[in-house]
Amino acid sequence: MNLVDKQARIAIVFGICSSFLFTYFFDPIFSFVGRVMLYFGSIFMSAYLDRLYSEVAAGDMNYSYLLVLLIYGSIVCSGITVIFYFGLRMFREKEEAKKIDEIQHSIKRRVLFSLLSILLAIFLIGDSYLRLKISTTFNQHLTILAPHISDKEYKELKANYALMKSERDYLRLREKMECIAQENKLELPINRLYP
Repeated sequence: MNLVDKQARIAIVFGICSSFLFTYFFDPIFSFVGRVMLYFGSIFMSAYLDRLYSEVAAGDMNYSYLLVLLIYGSIVCSGITVIFYFGLRMFREKEEAKKIDEIQHSIKRRVLFSLLSILLAIFLIGDSYLRLKISTTFNQHLTILAPHISDKEYKELKANYALMKSERDYLRLREKMECIAQENKLELPINRLYP
């Protein structure tokens, strides 16, 4: 009984100390690191979107990398299948501890590589979707407005689109187009990118 009481007291003291340590030491560090990561992530995302809008405005709509993406994606999916099939097969065949550890390590590396490849593919697909959505939405809205605006206004809208350098420029252009549509009692289709 005395040993159980002693272990319980040690566990309680250890729990209190670890709670205190986490609350006053690790939690502020994690909070700070999280805020820093969010800050730099938002800067990165803003810079990425501004670059994307600038490239779309310049007409840099090269979709050849989608073909590469499809080829790469099929290789990755095939690779994942082969890795798991042969990895599990090798794991079952080998009974030595050293070989099992090597096989497990090899499988972990391949799975990590496959996951990173899948994340890259998702990013590239999202990037392509944004590019396509931005340009098609602008062209669709401009086509709807064209009969109701002068040639000069049409050219100004096209020029503003071509001069776009950031997401902010696109939003201003979109607002201008929406004002023109309201003046002419037109309803532009919903832009799913910015509902």
